[in-house]
Parts: sequence; structure tokens; C-alpha cells
Amino acid sequence: MNIKFYFPYFSILKKAIPCLIFLYYSTLSSAQITSVKYSLKYNVETDVFDGYLIIAGGSATSAPQRTQFNAVYSIVVPTGTKFHISERYMPLQSNQNYAGTVPCEWKIATSVLSPEAKPTSDFYAIVPTLAPASHYDNLNQGDTIKLFSIKMDT
Repeated sequence: MNIKFYFPYFSILKKAIPCLIFLYYSTLSSAQITSVKYSLKYNVETDVFDGYLIIAGGSATSAPQRTQFNAVYSIVVPTGTKFHISERYMPLQSNQNYAGTVPCEWKIATSVLSPEAKPTSDFYAIVPTLAPASHYDNLNQGDTIKLFSIKMDT
């Protein structure tokens, strides 16, 4: 029995399958965030510091691409400065279908107070909680998303 008789297009498929796989993965890689920046701006009207995520490259439109995974937002303040996260904005819990209304919980996870290398500063790590899953709305290059606000304790 001649196998080529049953699979006449086998040689064409052998060449086409790697091309199709490449095209599939190349479209996935072009539809994701490739570069971000972070910003902390003082808001004169509300007397808080607002933490922002700036999309510097790429985009995210599917639910898996818009899902918040682990991240660390680091803040350096003068030694002894006390603050708390006063408001949370994005991403939204259960927002995979754009219906979320409850902001993700951002927490102060760790702190390094006046380390020997920089005794006049305190270092804080702010992280998102990962459960329940939180999602951003669609993200595109140039977007600026307010994540949370920080209020200085007096």
C-alpha cells in the first residue's frame, strides 16, 4: 500500500503547519503589553499622591492579557514618613467581561526602614492582591491608568 496515495498533501502540510504556528504566536505576541512605566503624582485638589500605570508599548484586549498578575510598585520616602493607601481604582475585580465595579486591593507588602545604604529613606513595596482575579479594561500604548491613591498620615 502506498502511503502517499492516502496522504497526497502531506508534504504541503509539513511545510504549512510550522508557518501557521508561527503566524498564530506572532499575533499573540503583538497583542500584549511590551513596556510599562509607573508614575506617582501629587494631586493638589485631594491632597493625595496618585499612583499610575503608563502603557509605553503594546496593547491588551483579551481577558487573559488584561488580567493583573503579580507586580510590585516601589516607593521611597523620607525616614519616618507614614502613609496609607486611601483609595483604589484599577484593575477591577471580576472585570473579564467589562462588568467589574470593585477595585483590586493594593496593599503595603513589605518595608525596609532606613537601611544602612540609605539611612535617610524608607522603602515600601505595594502589591495587588491576586484573588479574586482582577482585570483592566482594554489597554493601548499611551494609556495612563490610575491604580491607587496614597494619603500621608499626619
